[in-house]
Amino acid sequence: MSISSYFSLCQIGLPASTTAASFGKVNSSKLSEYKVEDLAAALLNSFTYNIGQIAYFVANLSGLKRIFFRGAYVCGHEKTMDKISRSLKYWSKGEVQTTFLCHEGFLGTLGAFWSYENMGIDGLAAHEVIREVLLGAPYTGQFPSLPRTQQQENGEDKTLEEVESLRHDNAALKAEVERLQRENAELKAKLVRSGEAAIL
Repeated sequence: MSISSYFSLCQIGLPASTTAASFGKVNSSKLSEYKVEDLAAALLNSFTYNIGQIAYFVANLSGLKRIFFRGAYVCGHEKTMDKISRSLKYWSKGEVQTTFLCHEGFLGTLGAFWSYENMGIDGLAAHEVIREVLLGAPYTGQFPSLPRTQQQENGEDKTLEEVESLRHDNAALKAEVERLQRENAELKAKLVRSGEAAIL
């Protein structure tokens, strides 16, 4: 449903064709009465306008003037990018800049590296090590690795302990099942005896 459905004159500075309510004109419970294209467009509008509005509110609370979007939902989808941009432009009155990233799979890793100081783990790696990792040098850790044979022995010991623990648990469960079966048989026998006594 567009704004023109609510207002004869657009007094709030938006085009009359702007979506005011997704699925606002749906009045039937049969999806077959609607075109698939219209349903898809309504969903796209609803999602993208909500994304834009929420992104603006978070940016406003954080004092940010640039918002970066990434991911398969956004990247390469012109209508999605356009609707998010329009939504942000409206909500921020043009003050927030929108940037859409493609080929951004490594950004989470970079963010983790750059924010490690804020996590209270400064002592785990020096700035030089971080720089080396970002530039492509391999990082094997701060401590020497255990000899291969010791790692294998530790792993085998742990596996044997787990197997033994599972066997013990299995035996305990079997014993409990047998006890419950005996108790069930005793209760059935009492029930039969009480039924026979009632008949006499």
